[in-house]
Amino acid sequence: MRIADCGTNFFRRRAYRRSIFYHGKCGVRPRYSLSNIDFNLLLFRTFTTMKPENTLNNLLRDAVEKHGIAGGGLLLFKNGQTGTLLAEGFADREKRLAAGPDSIWHWASVTKTFTSVAILRLASQQRLKADEPLIQYIPELAEVYNPYGPMEAITIRHALSHTSGFRNPTWPWGGSEPWHPFEPTRWEQLVAMMPYTRIHFEPGSRYGYSNPAFIFLGLIIERITGDKFESHISDHIFAPLGMSSAYFDYTPEHLQPLRANSYYTDDKGTLHAHGPEFNTGITVANGGMNASLTDLGKWVRFLSGAEPNPDILDQAGLQEMFKPVISIPESGRTASPDVPEEVTCGLFRFIYGDRVFFGHTGEQKGFRVFVVFDPAEKSGAAFAFNTALSVASGPTTETLRAGIFGEVLKLL
Repeated sequence: MRIADCGTNFFRRRAYRRSIFYHGKCGVRPRYSLSNIDFNLLLFRTFTTMKPENTLNNLLRDAVEKHGIAGGGLLLFKNGQTGTLLAEGFADREKRLAAGPDSIWHWASVTKTFTSVAILRLASQQRLKADEPLIQYIPELAEVYNPYGPMEAITIRHALSHTSGFRNPTWPWGGSEPWHPFEPTRWEQLVAMMPYTRIHFEPGSRYGYSNPAFIFLGLIIERITGDKFESHISDHIFAPLGMSSAYFDYTPEHLQPLRANSYYTDDKGTLHAHGPEFNTGITVANGGMNASLTDLGKWVRFLSGAEPNPDILDQAGLQEMFKPVISIPESGRTASPDVPEEVTCGLFRFIYGDRVFFGHTGEQKGFRVFVVFDPAEKSGAAFAFNTALSVASGPTTETLRAGIFGEVLKLL
């Protein structure tokens, strides 16, 4: 290990491995802009409880070199002050684009954390109440079949906490053909299927992950504010946090050189590319966001209290977001089967020993991601892989992600 000559001695890297602790060009690595980097997040110091080369670094390297992950990265900070950024492999193998701090990953359902904060922000402004019925803002829901009672009983809080009774998938009708849209692109398509939609359990009685519920929340944001969902999040979250790489769906031209591709393996272990671009359509509020690890670090620092911003959401609003709503059975745990979970209004609450963490996972195309943080310690992490491994080719990406998640909890 040596200190890289990259214009600053904050960065270090391996001369051979594709494991990086830096931001810049050294040797054959691609060049990244230094203009918008948060050096607080990249300053590398070894924590007393942390040996990154022997733990997380090894797990990331093994995922790439032994198991076939194309690339991935992890940003971790502790006590609100210092941080480590690790990356392995390629963001885009075909372009030989190494994974790095500015590589743009797709964050899938981590998008829901932004939607939730936007809803709670409107609640803090008294523009809505969490216990108001969804149907008050979306009268089209009157066509849904609810064998458990009136649709007026399903609230915004139920939608935020995945206790509404709506199904999991957005569009269970087709989608398997290559010519099908990735997701429905228009609200009218969902409205047309409302008479064919049912509530699957009594609202509030149990946990049942629902993507459509977050489409409804995104629509509420639009109907209350008059903004497009994407513009509202950009103006009221991305811009105040300086998340200059964050956007929804198709990549702007100036960011395309940094866009990570998405991969999957077949039953023989052969790697195939999905292609970097896809349109989440009407589902954008539940899974349409893309950004670099550096920028996701800014988001996690905000959520953890390391860098509060009451203009986005004040402490009272965050505390509302942290309140547990209902326990999740082991079979439904999102991050690791070994870590007990509860769902909150927009997050998952992870109970690890005597500590409590919050976070969210995401899965879409080949991307497998998570964010996790401990507001008591102002510590947190953001993680991304860009490959979905088949069961036949070895451990799944979800298994590898769970191992890294568990190690992150130990180190935070």
